[in-house]
Amino acid sequence: MFEDKSELLRGHIEFFKSFLSEKEDTEFDLQEVEQRLEDSENDIAGTRSNLPYDEIDDDDVPVEDFSGDNLEDGELEDEIVEVEGLIDELEDLMDEVRESIDYDHDESNEDTGDTVETSDSQGFYSKLEKWLVDELSAKCVRKNLQLSQEEISRKAKAIILGARCCGRFEQAEDLARENCPEYRLTAEELKQDDLFAPDLFHVSMEMIQTYDILKERFDFEGWLKFKKEIWMKTL
Repeated sequence: MFEDKSELLRGHIEFFKSFLSEKEDTEFDLQEVEQRLEDSENDIAGTRSNLPYDEIDDDDVPVEDFSGDNLEDGELEDEIVEVEGLIDELEDLMDEVRESIDYDHDESNEDTGDTVETSDSQGFYSKLEKWLVDELSAKCVRKNLQLSQEEISRKAKAIILGARCCGRFEQAEDLARENCPEYRLTAEELKQDDLFAPDLFHVSMEMIQTYDILKERFDFEGWLKFKKEIWMKTL
């Protein structure tokens, strides 16, 4: 049922495996690697959004694969588990690639004796949170939702935490416990807050991933405009 998505994920996995195994002996195009990381994030998000979790155990809704054959719940669950396994493997490889790129960048600066000005990550997250608060407030007006400013700020914080962990909400709960224990956010609450505004979640996740790669070269307004054009017109 998910052959095309699985092959797409496997293609990204092979690319990053090749990069990690050959990078010491081969010149690589940093821009190409960064683009592949961004493409992988898009494909992971698209795949996750299409996984039919709601159809499992729903006897009234038959599920067909691309051949037209009906799938039993067990078969569907097996396919979902396989896709989730590929996503986990790909995300682990992407983390390795990012660490490798950051390490090489830092090592290069040490060799030349250059002093690199550390980018203000706190400033980045402050800008992102402010943008989310503004967008969530506007959504409440459009939908006639009565949320307090405190509730909106809490949702903005939850979206950022979920996005930082790429939708791994157990990890996001641990991160919330470290960074904002006063909110007492649980994995389920983080998930529900992200589902409240999936377009804002995807924009935030991609902004964070791109910022982690580019650091001081990151143009907040330029990248925000680009990510909004992708996600806020499609979801």
